[in-house]
Amino acid sequence: MRPRADGRGALAVRDLGSANGTKLNGARVAIEELAPDDVVQ
Repeated sequence: MRPRADGRGALAVRDLGSANGTKLNGARVAIEELAPDDVVQ
């Protein structure tokens, strides 16, 4: 998983091909923008 910021100041999380995947609020994601109170696993 790698957090990243874009030019707008928004943060996103990106899965880097991990065996167990990256979950955002319980759902598997490849890349997704983060919002307040999101839970990343």
